[in-house]
Order: sequence, then C-alpha cells, then structure tokens
Amino acid sequence: MDIVKANEQDSHSIIDMISKCITSMEDQGIYQWNEDYPSFELIKKDIKDGCGYVIKDSIDASLTRQ
Repeated sequence: MDIVKANEQDSHSIIDMISKCITSMEDQGIYQWNEDYPSFELIKKDIKDGCGYVIKDSIDASLTRQ
C-alpha cells in the first residue's frame, strides 16, 4: 500500500468512505461527522490545495482474478 496525494477522480470514493464512517460512528453514538461535514466541497478543496491523501493498494488486480 502507498499513501499518495488524492486526485479529482478519488473524490467520490472518499465521500463514499466518509459516509460509511458516519453511519458506523453514529451507530456507536459518536456524532463528530454528519451529512454537512466534511462536505464534498471541502474534500475537493483539499484535493485542489494538495493536502488530501489516500491509501492506494498497489496489488496488481490481474493477480486476483479467477
């Protein structure tokens, strides 16, 4: 796995992951994030400003095909 700067194409995956985290946190009574924060606009701004990062799996997908 590698930690790399996020790009525009990563933004929807990031928001999807955040949405899943929000649901899990709320199930545990944690209300740190909600549907307004962090926003899609904030994620896009972080990416544009060069301060958004993602973890990329470097495993070749062809190795896992059956």
